[in-house]
Amino acid sequence: MTLVQDTLSHINSILNESTEGPYKNYSCKTVSWDDVQRGTVDGELSCWGSNITDTRLYAKDGQQLFTVRGDNWNERLGKVSSDDLALIASDEDGGMRSTSLRPFTLRSVLSNISRFGKYANIDVDSIADEKLDNRVSVRFQTTFLPFIGDNEGGGDMASLEFAPEAYNYNTMNDEDPRNIVILCTTQGIAIQQDGEGAKKLYHHAKRGDGKVKRFGSKPDRLRTRLGVLK
Repeated sequence: MTLVQDTLSHINSILNESTEGPYKNYSCKTVSWDDVQRGTVDGELSCWGSNITDTRLYAKDGQQLFTVRGDNWNERLGKVSSDDLALIASDEDGGMRSTSLRPFTLRSVLSNISRFGKYANIDVDSIADEKLDNRVSVRFQTTFLPFIGDNEGGGDMASLEFAPEAYNYNTMNDEDPRNIVILCTTQGIAIQQDGEGAKKLYHHAKRGDGKVKRFGSKPDRLRTRLGVLK
């Protein structure tokens, strides 16, 4: 078994011993269901629907990682208004100026999406919805990453690079995406669309020639930066 598989099995063995308390319904998942619209069959909730997404986490070398979270089928989600959820972002230079990062509410970002996503050729002023944005679902999950190397001598603790991957079943063509996806981290936000098949979700940075570079996340010695999917 690999280090990741060993860690996954060890965590699951501990969680399986929890017969009561907040962790009894938690386990390691290699696939998260991020389903915006599920359907019903014979009056029962179905795993199929008009907007279904599977999300996975991969290291740059192709190794599949995992998250610790509630059960896919019967998970506990929080619901907040988009006014109560803050993102770290920049609205200068088309949303790409890293020196002007500050908190914005999710509603502000959605209501002024062209200011934050101009670099991605978004020219629509707003994608906000007064009713839908009052109930934003939030899931809490964590991941354990295999550290490669050590930090002796003050060096980097790890060289692992990773990124989430989204597969939307209802997007059949890259030119007709089902969702806009905002990857949010302490380093800012990256705006992209889903597409046909599995798509990696990357951070974005503007190069000196004006082109946008994509890059994954890396853990540092004190914390791991992992984007939250919307």
